[in-house]
Amino acid sequence: MAKINIREIIGSKSEGINAHMFSVDALCKGFDTNVDTGLTEEQAKENLKKYGPNKMKNMPECNMVRRDNEWKKIMTEDLVPGDIVEAFSGNFEPICGDIRIVKIFEPVHVESYFLYKDCLNFLKEMTVEQTSEDPIETSNLIFHGTSVFAGNCIGIVFQTGENMLLSDVSHDLLATPAFADSDDEEHEGFWKRLGHGILNMFKSKKEDESHEVEVTYHKDTIEKVCETYNTDVNKGLTAEQVAINQEKSGKNKNFGEYVKIQNYTRCKRDGEFQNILSKGLTIGDIISLKAPQIVPADIRIVEASEDCKVNKSGLTGESESQKVSVENTHANPLETENVAFASTKITTGTCTGIVVNVGKSTIIGRLAGLSSTLY
Repeated sequence: MAKINIREIIGSKSEGINAHMFSVDALCKGFDTNVDTGLTEEQAKENLKKYGPNKMKNMPECNMVRRDNEWKKIMTEDLVPGDIVEAFSGNFEPICGDIRIVKIFEPVHVESYFLYKDCLNFLKEMTVEQTSEDPIETSNLIFHGTSVFAGNCIGIVFQTGENMLLSDVSHDLLATPAFADSDDEEHEGFWKRLGHGILNMFKSKKEDESHEVEVTYHKDTIEKVCETYNTDVNKGLTAEQVAINQEKSGKNKNFGEYVKIQNYTRCKRDGEFQNILSKGLTIGDIISLKAPQIVPADIRIVEASEDCKVNKSGLTGESESQKVSVENTHANPLETENVAFASTKITTGTCTGIVVNVGKSTIIGRLAGLSSTLY
């Protein structure tokens, strides 16, 4: 895929943006607004006359804004610079204006393949403070055409309509492209054939039969887990071990129709951490996760920060995030602190774990397989 030249596509549009450089008070004064109460209807009418309607394709009909000290639903084409809006994850509507962040309630990560291609999973953590003079590089601006992956914030709309930074960028360029099963498909042939051959040498008829395996990875020592999955916490898997383990476990996919796993995971192989396609993970891989990442496979925790927590609501129904640690705190693997499961979400902190199940063998993969047999 050809490298995207952002500057060439957006042209000189970024050169006129300075909303990230002003203080919040100065910005409010410039747009005749107030962060706490928003525009008055009279001020909104004046700004609509001044800046024009917010007419763009593929935007929702209505938008929530703060006006006259209360949240109101307005027509999206009536959104104007100076409006106070809330941006948060879980709101599946597109961002309808370019926004300067003024308050953050939960850490905000914005997703954009087009703008943040060099960030892991194209996620950038945002701040209230200006972090660069360049409006594309600073962390206190959110642009139409991006989406809030995690967090919650309030901002001032500073551009709408054709004036928005990405208004001329096609949907095809803004959308995250589909990724192949492996970024090494063309070069993995030798190791894959070798792994397949080694396994066939020792495979018996009995091993071909499907059977349930008792879950013990939360009870076993880390040394025992490493021995079971032929791995090393400090070095990770070698290329040869990856091939052998992938032959055993299969690809890390087929979790079910509604489960989204992020494209890339930070994984230690041959002694070094590297960003690999999550679909290429295998049992024994050593992976490092940081909030707000979605856990890409079932993992046994080997290291965790004090503040590390995971949201398991999709599996257990618990709405509150649960602590993550290296300790085995419960006989049930779903309840213990030293295991995190595919499709759950790290909400705070960081952790490192050994992959113990991938794809169809994960808890969520098994549930998906079970549900498919009910129809």
